[in-house]
Amino acid sequence: MIQGPHLVGTLLLANDPGAFPGRLVSFDLMKAISRFTLVTFAVALLAITSLASTKVTGKWKGHILMDNSHMPKNLSPDQMKMYSSVKSIVISITFNKDNTFTETASGGPIKTPKSDGGTWKQVGNTIVVVPNNAYKSGRKSETLTISKDGKKLTGQAGPGGTVLFTR
Repeated sequence: MIQGPHLVGTLLLANDPGAFPGRLVSFDLMKAISRFTLVTFAVALLAITSLASTKVTGKWKGHILMDNSHMPKNLSPDQMKMYSSVKSIVISITFNKDNTFTETASGGPIKTPKSDGGTWKQVGNTIVVVPNNAYKSGRKSETLTISKDGKKLTGQAGPGGTVLFTR
């Protein structure tokens, strides 16, 4: 037997011709379902909006950050100079809507600007870049990560190196 405060927000449908005696409908449950539906819709809308803001298409400019603690030991003075000059490389990359890209690297140890292109695909916040020529270095693909706000791209650039792109 239900008594007192348990009837708050509950309606006994004894006067409803289709109802059987004792059938209860909770108004609180209906409110909770409505709130859940509204919250679920809001979360889905935010997720869609955040994915839209992390699109990679457009122009990016990057450089290489080096962690000298990973610098190889026993480098000659010329090798140390070259290793240090990597920080001054500037990389420009444009991701096109048709999932192709073009990139140019210049500065530092690169005497003549090098250009390449290829294809890319994005899954969530991960971008896989597959270059055509890869400056004849033998690289097959690279993985970049786009920040949640869509303003930074990062990837690995050899031992101790990180490539950082900004819009």
